[in-house]
Amino acid sequence: MNLWIRVRHIGPLAAITTVALAAAVAVGRTAIPLPSSTDGLLQGIPLAYVLPLAPVSVLMLGLTHGPRAHEDTAVRPLVGYDTALIAVLCAVTLAIGGGTALLGIQPLGPAVARNIVGYAGMALIGLRTLGPHASMAVPSALLLASALVGAPGTWWAWPLGGPAVPETWVLALTMLAIGLTAFVTSPTRR
Repeated sequence: MNLWIRVRHIGPLAAITTVALAAAVAVGRTAIPLPSSTDGLLQGIPLAYVLPLAPVSVLMLGLTHGPRAHEDTAVRPLVGYDTALIAVLCAVTLAIGGGTALLGIQPLGPAVARNIVGYAGMALIGLRTLGPHASMAVPSALLLASALVGAPGTWWAWPLGGPAVPETWVLALTMLAIGLTAFVTSPTRR
């Protein structure tokens, strides 16, 4: 178990998740100006929507870092542990994000948590389709495409949707469900 904790980078994952959530609270609605083809020359996207890429990157590093030969012959069901790790990360961030909104600390808190959930699902899809080294390209590319060509309210640009838009939640949770299914059923994870 200690090896799993070390290999999966649980300590750094907890630290970077805490830092990302605290930074999201601290930056508020501070926007990053990015070029946009739909909203004039520059479109500002909240920094809080970009910060969730950090904990998901550490999660993916941990999930792909282990020695394959050891994991294939492990007595414990590592895919179950890994799935539980993903579920705990998502549940904790959803609870904290929802709490920050309920307490009036950060109204974008639920959207930050939603983006962690959605980015994790997309990174898991990328892990299955592109491999371990390019898995983070999928959520990063969607965020960049959303900022560059996604008009406000565009269904596929869910990372930039507000925290109260139901379609964004459905899409993020769908990405997580598809990603977890791809992760659990991957031939290299059994």
